[in-house]
Amino acid sequence: MKKREIGSNFYLSTAELSALAVITANKLTPSAKIADERFLSSGRQAIRFCLRDLQQDPEREEGRKVAILPEHTCASVIQPFQQENYELYFYPLQQNLKVSFAEINRLSEQYRATVVLFHPYFGFDTMVQDEVLRSDVKYIYDATHSFYSCIDYPQVDYQIASIRKWGAFLDGGYCSKLKSGFYPQDIRSQDTEMLAVQEEAYRLKAEYISAGQGDKARFLELYRQASDMLKTREEIHEMSVLAQNYYFSFDETAMKEQRRSNYEELLSFPGWADIGEVVFPDLSATQVPLYFPFFVRDEQRDLLQSFLIKEDIYAPVIWPLPSFLNTLGVSAASQWIYDHMLVLPIDQRYRATDMIRIKAALSNFLNQR
Repeated sequence: MKKREIGSNFYLSTAELSALAVITANKLTPSAKIADERFLSSGRQAIRFCLRDLQQDPEREEGRKVAILPEHTCASVIQPFQQENYELYFYPLQQNLKVSFAEINRLSEQYRATVVLFHPYFGFDTMVQDEVLRSDVKYIYDATHSFYSCIDYPQVDYQIASIRKWGAFLDGGYCSKLKSGFYPQDIRSQDTEMLAVQEEAYRLKAEYISAGQGDKARFLELYRQASDMLKTREEIHEMSVLAQNYYFSFDETAMKEQRRSNYEELLSFPGWADIGEVVFPDLSATQVPLYFPFFVRDEQRDLLQSFLIKEDIYAPVIWPLPSFLNTLGVSAASQWIYDHMLVLPIDQRYRATDMIRIKAALSNFLNQR
């Protein structure tokens, strides 16, 4: 019996993986705005590649490594800076996830920052460009959430993204340098040990979803193992051949259209005010959302998440408060975001019928309170 879960890990069947191995994918020509680019194994490796490139810049201030990151972020963004021994500071957010360039400039001056990483959220432009960014700081634009939205920040030096968030990529991180080529550094070949675990997880989940066969706990453990391998890698690996073939051959237009359609379907749910608040109630023609984020009121988030799981709908928390920031402390607005936000899957695996099912589950949750 075929399972119809909404959310959780992407997967491909054995037949789909085999097909990827024999296709010839045509690589895209980089944008004229990009001087150089690399396809690596993960987003955190892409960040680290950029940081190592910065250390080869002859104009850098010798020995000074001070970075400013967003308070609302994930541990995988913080980790590469820790690995490269950066002194870390964080910029606060408004409750609507926005931050101004003026605030970033103020903190950059205060802490004498050498690099700032910022990321808009969920495919929407949450950076308020009210000032020109300081010219004595290097900027990394983490485009993971906005990889397919038309958002441009002309002053950035690097752009990175975790491609894995957007589809059934065995691995995948992207980085580009906008003003000049990357300095030479070592890149290992594809991470065969991690990929073997990830492929097995894909295969077992495909069997579970398509035929209801197998042990769900087993493939979830394999996904966790593959994720842990990526977290602990000290080396930088190139993106796998299968993931690159998938990236350069999948239907990007259809993906964008389906995500936008699913997002708009969820926007039509009439009970959002009773649950909490939609973070981004408007979707422009140039925005491609990663998830459907919303705030849950009255300390009901865990109850709602558990209720949806019983309906085979997996709504993750993006993100749990990283341990480093939990120790350091964050602003009241950032803490509120960590405590109240939940996201719904709206990716290209799903159709209007799936979004209607989510809306029905939300209605049932409201009715049973």
